[in-house]
Amino acid sequence: MGTPNRLVMSTLGALFLVAVGLHIAGWFPRFSRIESLGRPLWRRLEPHGRRLLPVQRLPQAWLFGLIWGWLPCGLVYSALLYSLTTESAWRGGLFMLFFGLGTLPMLFTVGVMASRVAAALRRPYVRRAAGLMIVALAPVPVWITQGGVA
Repeated sequence: MGTPNRLVMSTLGALFLVAVGLHIAGWFPRFSRIESLGRPLWRRLEPHGRRLLPVQRLPQAWLFGLIWGWLPCGLVYSALLYSLTTESAWRGGLFMLFFGLGTLPMLFTVGVMASRVAAALRRPYVRRAAGLMIVALAPVPVWITQGGVA
């Protein structure tokens, strides 16, 4: 059974995921205000990232990735919030590492098929389906906290 603090944090993380899902589906436009909190920092970092383009070497790609990681993103914010529920810096760091690794296939796909993916994401039913999937998965952090995974 999870500790009360862990339950509170995982519930907050789940609520945050619901908000992200509703935002992606187009039913909660005010959520973009949360992403706007990171914009002042991004305005300072983005010009440095732009100087690294086009990426041609691995060290350059690594530096670009370090900068790109600061891009304001509600999904990353929700993962960060959930990582706080792990009650350990080590486990939180591992969670974020695996979250990042989990995004690689999609980022690779978007990079390879940018125009097709962008066109698909402009379709309201695709955005609604993606948002509803996130909402459906939102209770998972609470379930895990309560011992749902051995």
